[in-house]
Amino acid sequence: YKILNIIIKKIGENKMEEESIMIKRCIGCGTKLQQTNPNEPGYTPKTDAKYCVRCFKMTNYGQIKPEKVNKNNQDVINLMNKSTSTVFFLTDILNINAETMQTFQRITTPKVLVISKSDIIPNEISGDKLIKSLQETYHVTTDIIALSAKKHVYTKSILKYMENNNIKKSYLAGYTNCGKSTLINEITGKNDITTSSSVNTTLDFINIPIGSLTLMDTPGFNYQEPLYNETNLNLVKKINPSTMIKPKSYQTKENQVFIIEDMLEFQNFGQNKVIFYISNDLDLKKKYASTTETYPLSIKDNTDIVIKGMGFINVKKACTVMISKNAKPYIETRTSILGGCHE
Repeated sequence: YKILNIIIKKIGENKMEEESIMIKRCIGCGTKLQQTNPNEPGYTPKTDAKYCVRCFKMTNYGQIKPEKVNKNNQDVINLMNKSTSTVFFLTDILNINAETMQTFQRITTPKVLVISKSDIIPNEISGDKLIKSLQETYHVTTDIIALSAKKHVYTKSILKYMENNNIKKSYLAGYTNCGKSTLINEITGKNDITTSSSVNTTLDFINIPIGSLTLMDTPGFNYQEPLYNETNLNLVKKINPSTMIKPKSYQTKENQVFIIEDMLEFQNFGQNKVIFYISNDLDLKKKYASTTETYPLSIKDNTDIVIKGMGFINVKKACTVMISKNAKPYIETRTSILGGCHE
C-alpha cells in the first residue's frame, strides 16, 4: 500500500510537470498565456511572448495591476501534498502568527520553515535563539532555516540544503508578499520572475531549473481576514519593510492611546514598557483620549500582541489593554519570541 501510494503521488507530480510544459505560461507570474481577452490574466498580443502584458508593464514601467489568484490556499496545499517534493515555506519575522503556522502544519509532504529577513530586527536575537523560540512557541518539529535580510547573503542556503539532502525538486511557498519571487531571483542571479509590492504577483506555479535542481514558485497564500486587499497598494507598500526596521519603544502612562495608520487603536497599557515591531513606514501616533469602541485583552509579563499581517507589539509587564473592536480579527497573543532581550 505504501509503495502504491508513492507511485500515485509520483504520477500526479509528473502530470503537473507535463502540463506546465505543454501549456505556454508567463515566466513572470506563471499564468497561462492567451491572446483573446485583454481583461483576463495572461493576455499578450504576441504569440511568441515570454511575459503577459501585466508582468511586462510591472517589470518595465512599474505599472501595477492587481489580480486575484484562481487557486485558494487549500488548492495550493493539495497540489503540493500530492507530490513527494520538499516544500520550503517562507515567512518573514513580522508575519509569524498562528494562521501562517497552521497553514505550514497542513503541508504533509516533507517541509522546511524558512524565516526570511531574520535580522530585520537589529541586535535583538541570534538566528539560533530565534529558531529555538519558534520551535517552542509554535511546536515546529521540522528543520528551520533563517535567512539574512541583506541581499545575496545566505540565499544559497536553500540550494545547499537540497544538495545535502539529495532533493532534486522543491516548492517555495508562503503568504503573498513574503518575498518568494525575490528570493528566487536572488538565488538564480536573474530577474525572470516578476516582483512587485502588490499582493498576488505570482498567479500560478512556475518551474525554475537551477542546474540539476528545480525550484517551483507558487501562488501566495492569502489570510482568511486580511488587513488589506489587492487594491490597497499604498498600505501594502507601507506594511512590508524593505529595510531594517527601527523598533519604537515607549515608557507608557495611564490612559495613553496608540494608533497605527488611523486604523488600529491600543489604549491604556498602564505604566509599562512597550515596543512596536512594525514597518518604519507605518504611521504611529499617540494621544490621551479616544471615543473608539474597544474590547479588553489580558496580557501577561513579556507578551507579544501579534497584529496578523503587520507585525507585533512587545508588552513588558502584565496589564489589560483596550483594543479597538475593528482590530479584533487580526489580534492574538504569544509569549515573546524574542525571549528576554527586552530587558
